[in-house]
Amino acid sequence: MPFADINKFTNLRETKSWILGICLRMMDHIALDRQSNYRNLVEKAIQFTKKHYAESDISIQKLCEHLHISAGYFSSIFKKETKMTFVTYLLQVRMEAAKELLRTTDLRALDIAEQVGYADANYFSHCFRKFVGQSPKEYRNYSGASG
Repeated sequence: MPFADINKFTNLRETKSWILGICLRMMDHIALDRQSNYRNLVEKAIQFTKKHYAESDISIQKLCEHLHISAGYFSSIFKKETKMTFVTYLLQVRMEAAKELLRTTDLRALDIAEQVGYADANYFSHCFRKFVGQSPKEYRNYSGASG
C-alpha cells in the first residue's frame, strides 16, 4: 500500500517530494515498457521481412497488416529502433541475399532478381549498382564467384 506512507509526512514539501518520486518511477517504468514493446514490434517486422523479402509485392502496408498497426506508427518506431527506414532495410536484406546468390551460384541476374523480390531485372540491376557500387556482373567477377 504505497499510499499508507502519506500519513508519515508532516509538511507539504515532504509530501510533494514523495509524490514526485512515485511519478518519476512510474514514468521510468512506462518508458521501459514502451521501449520493450517497440523492440518486440521491430523484431517481428524483421522476422517477417526476412521470411518474405523475395515476394515482389511485400510492402510496409502488408507488414503493418500482419502486425495489426498503422504504417505511420510503425515507420516512426522502426526508424527510431533501427536508424533506417523500412524501405532501406528491405533493400539491404534483398541486396545481401543477391550478393550471396551471385557469390555462390551460376544463376543469371534475371533469376536472382526474381529470387530476391524484383519483377524487373533492370530495376534490380539499378538498385544493386546503387547499393553495392557495382553491377551484379561486376560484383560476381570481382568477388571471385562462378559465373
